[in-house]
Amino acid sequence: MTPGRLDLRVQRWVPFLYSIEVPGIDLSAATVLRAQVRLYRDAAGDALLDLTKQTAGTQGISVTSATVDGSPTSTIVIQIDEANLADLLPYPDSGVPAGSDVALVWDLVITCAPFGKRRWLEGSFTIVAGVTH
Repeated sequence: MTPGRLDLRVQRWVPFLYSIEVPGIDLSAATVLRAQVRLYRDAAGDALLDLTKQTAGTQGISVTSATVDGSPTSTIVIQIDEANLADLLPYPDSGVPAGSDVALVWDLVITCAPFGKRRWLEGSFTIVAGVTH
């Protein structure tokens, strides 16, 4: 399975909430939902942001499934709290000047039957500089 490409543009100073519909697949029994944000692919050490499976309304990744026209449809929701976005770069030593957008990368890994552990999505993760805090 080749991961889909999804480039995310996240606004600094506000919470981030993003929904992804997955038609034809029931992901409600997924044992792992995990997304990480890093400086670049294969960056060593801790992720800048590590999102895991959570209940809806909580920072992390939640999933719900419903039957639409006789077929399962899953909705994946990525939620990132404002405070956690504010803490992500630019750091004084990052080389990213204050007031600039910050270009990072992310991906989403899901473990569920019958697919096993797979990377479902990947792409850029751009934190867009803001004005109002």
